Amino acid sequence: MEAEACAERFLWCFARYHWWPDAITSDRGSNWVGRFWRHMCKLLGIDQQLSTAYHPQTDGGPERMNQEVQAYLRAVINQNQNDWDKWVPAAQMALNGRVNTSIGMSPFFAIHGYEPKSPVPLVTEAYAEEYPQHSPETRAKKFVTKLQQITDLCQASMATATQQQERFANRRRNAAERFEVGDKVWLDLRNYASERPKKKFDWLHAKYTISKVLDPYTVELADLPRAAIIGSTSTNSGERDGPNAWSATHRRSTPSIQVDGRLTK
Repeated sequence: MEAEACAERFLWCFARYHWWPDAITSDRGSNWVGRFWRHMCKLLGIDQQLSTAYHPQTDGGPERMNQEVQAYLRAVINQNQNDWDKWVPAAQMALNGRVNTSIGMSPFFAIHGYEPKSPVPLVTEAYAEEYPQHSPETRAKKFVTKLQQITDLCQASMATATQQQERFANRRRNAAERFEVGDKVWLDLRNYASERPKKKFDWLHAKYTISKVLDPYTVELADLPRAAIIGSTSTNSGERDGPNAWSATHRRSTPSIQVDGRLTK
């Protein structure tokens, strides 16, 4: 989709209901880094946040929500998996009506100020065909009952999936090390653009000083090779200076570098 067409779709599907957002996170596709989209965001006061290569956690929220939607749809779609589009509205209602642990309320309540009624009637032709021999009142009652049963089942499935994913994700996680301004750290430079023709051993000599701690997981480095570059790296890409300063885990990590205020690989 071209940037102009996406802007029109964004206006019709999002902005007219929720107004313009403060920021938009996207990948580095040609449409989003092009002149039209960048200038539109500038005129509307939207902070254009581009994702970082090798760092999928940059936009982890939508990725996590996609898993929630897939868990819901797997519980209700048919054997051939060709009716998933019919259940997208029901999935959206189930997700918006479920309490979010981060904010302590459902997304629906956060927007509207009251909880949605349950169940909400969602009439489709599929249910009219399922009960052709019954009266409209009977079909309506069975439809609402089945919708409530499906909603309960899917919310339970999503809760179970969330617990399993959290358990697997935390198996090898440790608390992030706390860095302070002035600390000397090593930085993996294998995904950092350099004028050197080969960078095979560069990471062995990449020891820098922390000039600013942006948050517990992101620091700014002061003395990168080129003055035009401000180093901004996640803490899983760096290791405190010491005799065993670089473990195998950190060797597999990749840094994010901020060039002219923008994160890049």
